[in-house]
Amino acid sequence: MTQPQSDTRTRILELTAGLFAQLGFAAVSMRNIANAAGLTPAALYHHFSDKVALYDATLEHVYRSRTEALRSVLDTNGQFSADTLHEFVLAFTKIVAKDKVFSRLLHRELLDGSAKRMERLSAQVFHDTFTRFEALLKALAPGRDPHLTANAMIAVILGHYGFAPIRRSLPGYMKAHDRPDVLANQLVQLVLTGPKQ
Repeated sequence: MTQPQSDTRTRILELTAGLFAQLGFAAVSMRNIANAAGLTPAALYHHFSDKVALYDATLEHVYRSRTEALRSVLDTNGQFSADTLHEFVLAFTKIVAKDKVFSRLLHRELLDGSAKRMERLSAQVFHDTFTRFEALLKALAPGRDPHLTANAMIAVILGHYGFAPIRRSLPGYMKAHDRPDVLANQLVQLVLTGPKQ
């Protein structure tokens, strides 16, 4: 019995996500991907016209699957609470801390990616979740710029884990600083009440 085309496509995208995250776009060939997926190159080209199309589809697949999980946290029928903010920030922090494929692909794109690709992904994948996050911040932290605050929180989370190899050797480091719940608690406190005196 043959696999449905959508299942094969999803399997290819999951496989290539790991390859692109680990090795980067340039180091992975369509032949490598076909071999790893147990397909002939012709069968792979049946699903994706070229490597760029496959890479674009892979990024969209990875980012969309993680973003949909985050968006579901924000499906609150307009009810805004500190608990929702904490749950969202914690969920995002866990993804960045533990999902190496997501984090590596995102960092590779931020460093060396196509600006047009990121604009398209922002519009098609990230926009709705970001808009909901921004609305939550606007309701819970009046007087703060919700757009700037949302971007700053995202940047802190990405930077915190991306900077880990250096951060862990600096004075004052504690193992607890690597825990997603510790970082999420700190960020939510900063946004809602300001820093401790």
